[in-house]
Amino acid sequence: MRLKALPVLLLLFAAGCVGQRPPDVAHGMVVPAGHVQDTDDTIRILTWNLEHFVDDHDDPYVDSRRENDPSPADRRRRESFAQAMREMNPDVACFQEVESAAYIKSLADGMFPELGYRYVASSESTGWYQNTVVLSRLPLGVQYVYGSVTTPVKGSLDREGRPETQNHINTRMSCVDVFHDSGYSFVLCTVHLKAGTSERDHAMRLGQIDFLRGQFDRMLAERNDLNIVVAGDFNSAPEYGEFGFLLTPWRRVDFDDPLDGSGIRTHPSDDPQRRIDHIIPNDRMMPELIPGSVRVPLLSDPGILPATSDHLPLLADFQARDVRPAGR
Repeated sequence: MRLKALPVLLLLFAAGCVGQRPPDVAHGMVVPAGHVQDTDDTIRILTWNLEHFVDDHDDPYVDSRRENDPSPADRRRRESFAQAMREMNPDVACFQEVESAAYIKSLADGMFPELGYRYVASSESTGWYQNTVVLSRLPLGVQYVYGSVTTPVKGSLDREGRPETQNHINTRMSCVDVFHDSGYSFVLCTVHLKAGTSERDHAMRLGQIDFLRGQFDRMLAERNDLNIVVAGDFNSAPEYGEFGFLLTPWRRVDFDDPLDGSGIRTHPSDDPQRRIDHIIPNDRMMPELIPGSVRVPLLSDPGILPATSDHLPLLADFQARDVRPAGR
């Protein structure tokens, strides 16, 4: 089969680059041979923290009881995960707390191959098993990974009285270009921010979010009509200060919480008390969000989701075309 080029990608950003030549973001990119074209006019995004989702093999570089010796219950969760994926049927899935991209891809190929997940992206820790992975049937492009980045723990001092920093969990933040066959594209960022409710935990998340806002501003400086969506386990409820910080417009960065005031909760899955899992589009992508589509899915067996993880998944559906409000 001949490789099919992506000329439509060159047009995606022209509207936002008036007066200057748009960046050649698709230079050198083609759709892989054998790619099955997506003719649907919507894109479904899933985010789901899968709670210590590990394979049967001990990674000698990871020292953790959960990874070293998985339980039979961990193995049974794969069946409920596969059933949930068949029913939710996302085009692009963001997973948190999974051991590796290879593990997720092997499950997709072996347990639900009919869904057609060919593309995968991840940024994995060298010494821990809770990683983030993007699984997609839409072609992926450039990936932006942040595991080498050190971020501040805002307002916190170390034992020597110096401003505290950290870089051991920034592998759990990454972004990747996603391309629909209609010509629509977006940057998908998946995150698993610091857990906990202590002052230091809030400060660590604040440092991570502040860094990401700088990255988004840099992306938008290059392509000022860029669609961006952040999806994942923020470990931050809407009432937390760092979550509000993310939603505060800054320079070119402006995100919206489509579930604001909805009362939807995602954790714990057997008795949800709070929403710490989010799908947050920027103001460029928000018009493409299909109203009311951000939701916890209703499956044929309500017990499947809590049997899989302590988090409930979130789905969101977007139109696969740029929608610009009047006056923009």
